[in-house]
Amino acid sequence: MPRDLLTETKISKGAKPKEKEYLLGDGDGLFLRVRPTGAKDWLFKYKSPTGIKKIGLGSYPDRTLA
Repeated sequence: MPRDLLTETKISKGAKPKEKEYLLGDGDGLFLRVRPTGAKDWLFKYKSPTGIKKIGLGSYPDRTLA
């Protein structure tokens, strides 16, 4: 099944701050969180026996898709 993966262009042009924070998914648990302040950071979400877990992977653009 085709996915709409994130690209640098989609992030720089489309990941604008909103009133509430939101997530942009790239697939397989990788997300870019966009905060109302405009800050962006990478998250990895996964399911463990105790529930859904999130791991922060760093800020965008310090960490890119490459």
